[in-house]
Amino acid sequence: SLEIYYLNGIADSSLVAQVISLIKEIKIDSNIESSFIEKSIDRRKLKILPIIQNSQRPDTAVSNLIEGRIVIVVDGSPDVLILPAVFWQFVESTEDYYDLPIFAFFVKSLRLLALFFSITLPSTYVAITTHHWGLIPTELLTSFALARSGVPYPTILEILLLEFTFEVLREAGMRFPQNVGQVVSIVGALVIGEAAVQAGLVSAPTLIVVAFTGISSFIIPKYSFGASIRLLRFPLLAVSFIAGLPGLLLSFTVILTHFINLESFGISYM
Repeated sequence: SLEIYYLNGIADSSLVAQVISLIKEIKIDSNIESSFIEKSIDRRKLKILPIIQNSQRPDTAVSNLIEGRIVIVVDGSPDVLILPAVFWQFVESTEDYYDLPIFAFFVKSLRLLALFFSITLPSTYVAITTHHWGLIPTELLTSFALARSGVPYPTILEILLLEFTFEVLREAGMRFPQNVGQVVSIVGALVIGEAAVQAGLVSAPTLIVVAFTGISSFIIPKYSFGASIRLLRFPLLAVSFIAGLPGLLLSFTVILTHFINLESFGISYM
């Protein structure tokens, strides 16, 4: 069973009626977790970005109720569903409400910058080192050439190899016990990265780019949104390798257009 919470007079009555109608249309044999409800009421065919927020914090649920959103509570599930959810909800943390405004503004700006880097940094590196060597200063270009002199394959394969390794370490760290998971991820990344550079499998600049990209993706507070952003990197990598910076600019424009055109239950995502 589930319960729907909203503040009468603050929440949009048409949105409440729409959500109730969607829930009544759900036909499943059993419901053991709120994610089943989330998948059932999200009727989009192309589900790249989340439009429903999950939270286990009572203060997050209450603050969203006050702002006019709807909260769905499912018996037996620690996560509540909050909708409609828009872009800014996924890049802000609950702690931002308790910090000084100037510090909260600084942290949010830092998250937006890290979000941009986590999407575009590997693709920009691939595009420049593959098609646009002239954009790199001479001293830095010499350093890059020396670092890559022993690597037997192109930059795109380096990036994909390191991204695969980083994702494996990330997932392994989540499955380990909490007290050792983060240590295993960090130590594993340091040991494997250093060994790969010394063995000539990858170059040091590529390792730095992938490591900084991975760290930037961790700054996004909401896991579901961060996972979607991680997936967006790979089509950008492919287009950048084929068409360079013009291809990167075009593909990033397509992604930005999707952000702008996306709606969360009738509310603009941006």
